[in-house]
Amino acid sequence: MIVGIPGNELVIRVYLQENHPSTPTRFIVCLAMIDLASCCLSVPFFLTVLRYSINFLNSFKQSARYFTF
Repeated sequence: MIVGIPGNELVIRVYLQENHPSTPTRFIVCLAMIDLASCCLSVPFFLTVLRYSINFLNSFKQSARYFTF
């Protein structure tokens, strides 16, 4: 998360500055956006499961593992 968020933001900013983006450029930007969303969602889920693993329902644990991995 420490490297993922700034790194993906940098990739998105650099590749969006092109005047006429090509298909590979758009693909790289989409991958960076998906990875950025994954970084922002999976780490809080994972930390929550680690901290409060006994108090949550089994379905929450399974969904948190799905988003994490």
